[in-house]
Amino acid sequence: MRVSSNNLPDTSAPERPLVTVFCAVWHKQPNKLELLRSHWENLKQQSLPVEPCYIFDNGDTPPDWLEAPWHSFSQPLTIYQAWSAGVALAQTRYVMNLNMDDRLATNAAELLFNELLEQGTALIGGEWLICFDDSFQNESFEATEADETVFQPEWPPQPGENLRLGSGTGERGTLGPATMWDLAQTKRWYPTYFGNEEPILSIGDALFWEHLSRLDLNKTRIPQVIGRYYSSIESQAEFRQNNDFENLEAFGVHKVSFVHQIAMPDVDETTEEDGFDAAKPRSLIETHSRKLATRYLEMLRGPQQSSVPSQQVPHSAKASEIATRGRVFVTGSGGILGQHVCARLQEIAPGWEILRNTADLTDLTATTKELLAAGPLDLVIHLAALVPVDAVLADPAKGFAVNVGGTINLLAALAHCEDGGKAGQSTTDDSAPRARLLCCSSGHVYASHPSPICETDPTDPISVYGKSKLLAEQAAREICEDTGRHLCVPRLFSIHDPQQQGSFLRPTLERRLADADPEAPFELNGADSLRDFLTAETAAQILVDLALSEAEGVVNVGSGTPQRVADFAQSLAPFPLNIKSTGTPNNLVPDVSRLRTLIGENNV
Repeated sequence: MRVSSNNLPDTSAPERPLVTVFCAVWHKQPNKLELLRSHWENLKQQSLPVEPCYIFDNGDTPPDWLEAPWHSFSQPLTIYQAWSAGVALAQTRYVMNLNMDDRLATNAAELLFNELLEQGTALIGGEWLICFDDSFQNESFEATEADETVFQPEWPPQPGENLRLGSGTGERGTLGPATMWDLAQTKRWYPTYFGNEEPILSIGDALFWEHLSRLDLNKTRIPQVIGRYYSSIESQAEFRQNNDFENLEAFGVHKVSFVHQIAMPDVDETTEEDGFDAAKPRSLIETHSRKLATRYLEMLRGPQQSSVPSQQVPHSAKASEIATRGRVFVTGSGGILGQHVCARLQEIAPGWEILRNTADLTDLTATTKELLAAGPLDLVIHLAALVPVDAVLADPAKGFAVNVGGTINLLAALAHCEDGGKAGQSTTDDSAPRARLLCCSSGHVYASHPSPICETDPTDPISVYGKSKLLAEQAAREICEDTGRHLCVPRLFSIHDPQQQGSFLRPTLERRLADADPEAPFELNGADSLRDFLTAETAAQILVDLALSEAEGVVNVGSGTPQRVADFAQSLAPFPLNIKSTGTPNNLVPDVSRLRTLIGENNV
């Protein structure tokens, strides 16, 4: 699937709209162009300027008179795939959906936005007047009070005069056909598929609101009629027969969203007082990532021929393709994390064939033979490394040979095999498809920092282990860029597991606790230090989710909850500890905002 993005807004403009309103323009929509023209006019009349975002499907494109931003996908989309595309492609912090056949009061966006800011809520809805003919679609009107209308509970609505939907008053329990929400709180996610990977057809908005409730995010409504809702049993998707409720009960909602399958700008965290430039890369990593995306698209499709200025956005495989079939090669599968990763793959992607590396990655010949025997691959999950920190410090030569040299050998062997084992063959020929690489790294590439560390903060490792992992990252990034390979680098922070041994923190504490005197002080170096502790099983779930969502670039992996080392020690102890802190405390805690954006808030 391809997507062409056109009439994109100037993100460097001094006065930018604060709200994006997206709309799905279905390729089979009757009187599509008439609806599109009046819809766009409706948005231009808003007292609070909004940024339109029209999503076309099946290769459909608008007429020349549409000067608003629009995106055309080459294949048919469901309504919630189109809405997910709007969420992914919006370049403002606040977003709103609006169906093709519904219309907003001229001051609706302003009312919702002001109330959203005042209450600090994540999502807001209002009341709607139900209309049974489409004569209102070319009219201008202002919001009115809901008490001037009548509520009838029947659904689908039965024709009547001056009927309200009941979304703004709460009588129907919904929040309305169009709502406004804050991406800084909700993150970029929208329900698109059920757990069996069937598309959601009619209840996506209700599932989204339920998702926000599970995250304890506030939703609110205003009892004012902010728009007019067109009700037509014959033509509207929400009234068509489907299996949504059966699929929901049997399979639940898939954590992979269509949002994850689209290259996204960063969420605009700004309000009126702040500036925002989504087009400007924030780091060298983002610059490399965007260059790679451009090169990969040119490899697949060649230069764009359209005379209309457009921005092409790479698209990943469908969720069904990602989750149900493929061949994945896992290094380090015998380690604790690797065992959990393979178990997770078998659990959520049973159609994937898992190939476990048995070669010594420091031996290029052995690694090449292993990959030749493995055959074509879709994904490589590279976990093999020499850890923990003390082990690398004790034998730095081995640490660099495994962590850096092993990564380089893996990529060299992989490219050699993908090129048919022929030396000198082009590494950017689209006849040699590239397996994606998830190259596991560590939070030890950062130095201690008093606040949560984000991916664009400086890397300054203080341990030999951290230095080896940073060099491995840099080598992987440069090689992948040169060979046209998609790369994701998850940086794991404080991982622990009951089966860990050696000098890891958890087994070290457990050995000491087994012999500790409950009455004596328990000396603990760095007891007041902050870490982000995550079980190896949970870390493995996140790694697999990242791999199957086809995320790219650096991603911090953690729980998002800082914990004192002293509190972690107490959680392992069978008795209250009298902890005596020694040494100087330091903090190594990740900002996991990007992770939550990629795999969903409630999956972190």
